[in-house]
Amino acid sequence: MEIIKHCVGCEIVGSKMDNVKGLSIALGHYNEMQIGTVKVRALLTQGHTNGHLSYYITDRVSGAVGCIFTGDTLFNGGCGKLFEGNAKQVRG
Repeated sequence: MEIIKHCVGCEIVGSKMDNVKGLSIALGHYNEMQIGTVKVRALLTQGHTNGHLSYYITDRVSGAVGCIFTGDTLFNGGCGKLFEGNAKQVRG
């Protein structure tokens, strides 16, 4: 919560399934939000936490191929620590 004091007017975006203090925009699976010309789609990627979200980001103007922000590391052939979920959830 300390960082919120220094970011007056900032939106705090996160999963509606996790208990995030100070959350101002709660997103679920496939929810979208717009930041200028950028579209952000939330994708539920359970495993590390039950409400973990990754964000697929595209630019509506350029039509360029999008990118994904996982907030974590994508591993080749494995995963990191599972805090709440299980390996079956991570595999999808």
